[in-house]
Amino acid sequence: ADSRTCNGAPLMGDACLNAINVPLNVVCAPIPVSGCNNNACPETFNLSPCLYNQNPTIWYKFTIAPLVTSIDITNMTNGFNYGLLLGNPCVDNPVIGYNNFTCLNGSTANIPVTAGQTYYMLVSGTGTGGTFNFNIIQNVSPVNDDPNPSSPN
Repeated sequence: ADSRTCNGAPLMGDACLNAINVPLNVVCAPIPVSGCNNNACPETFNLSPCLYNQNPTIWYKFTIAPLVTSIDITNMTNGFNYGLLLGNPCVDNPVIGYNNFTCLNGSTANIPVTAGQTYYMLVSGTGTGGTFNFNIIQNVSPVNDDPNPSSPN
């Protein structure tokens, strides 16, 4: 059994297969996530410039709700890197990073996503790790948001 702890609690999400599921059960409102990566293992891959292969890294996964077109990741704790992955990084070789969203270290808005798709997220910190927080906000376009000028919407 894994006896490593994170600030006195069992270490969670250290491996892709044990990714912490974040239930995205609301839209247009922040879903707060907090975690800890003390004692977490580095990964076997690197997504430059983030050094996931050298720093303690924790895994999350979440599935996008219907009608959601983008997400915001906000209130990210300084000193940590956050990365989004596509596919199934637990088995993909190589791991597929999601465009320019593989090494975030500050709030990022309007990340395009696909409703119903599951995304994986890494949180990595330097040294021995620590505690962190971030929010995920799912964005739904208004029903009358139509870029066609001749549309009745």
